[in-house]
Amino acid sequence: MADSLGAAQGRDRRGVTGLLNSVAKLPHQLLPTATTLNVKLDPKLLDTDAGIGNVAALIRAHFEQGGQQLQFNLVNRATLLDAKQHPEKHADLMVRVAGYRAPFTSLWDDLQDEIIARTEHELGR
Repeated sequence: MADSLGAAQGRDRRGVTGLLNSVAKLPHQLLPTATTLNVKLDPKLLDTDAGIGNVAALIRAHFEQGGQQLQFNLVNRATLLDAKQHPEKHADLMVRVAGYRAPFTSLWDDLQDEIIARTEHELGR
């Protein structure tokens, strides 16, 4: 089962644009309190002005198509794995869970694993 409106971990195989387009098509008026969408993006996407513009365009397009909410985790798998192995080095690492944010190192193991397993999207795939 998915942790949000998005596909279950590893099942969103058509890239972040496909994921956002699919979710925007849902009848959100029937889901007034259940529209959380967790998206894990590669943090390198924000390294350049062009990358920031691309992410902004992605967000704008999602809402223009009827999307209701987005929650981003801008952290890569390697960082999350290191935080699980060495929590003392990552006390300030915050993640979006399912409608809230929390320090990654404060989460129980199963939830850390679920966040690690979320598909890490890059633009263009």
